[in-house]
Amino acid sequence: MPGTGNLPPIPDWKKNDPPDWIKDDVVKMLRYAIADRLYTRLTAQSPSGWFHDHAEQARQATWDESEVIGLLEEHGCLVAGQTRVLKDESGEPFNADHMEITPAGRELFARLNSKR
Repeated sequence: MPGTGNLPPIPDWKKNDPPDWIKDDVVKMLRYAIADRLYTRLTAQSPSGWFHDHAEQARQATWDESEVIGLLEEHGCLVAGQTRVLKDESGEPFNADHMEITPAGRELFARLNSKR
């Protein structure tokens, strides 16, 4: 939490939805997946998220966004699909897994959007 030095708890998705503090990021990542613009890349530290619109170079997600992508994959809302070659911000090619939204992800996206 801001100013306290404490991190928010790991989401407990035994309920229907992720907790409020992460919902906006969840919707954003699912929206990218629906638009076929979401990728992950395994780095030395951990997987990182990437956004790509097929007309420009890929842009790396923030650490928080990459964490949300990982949580969505862990909870069965995203799955890694075909590996593709993308180019990063500097034009260097790299292999990345295209993230595909699952039926559970579409259901979560619809539920979260209906509450807005």
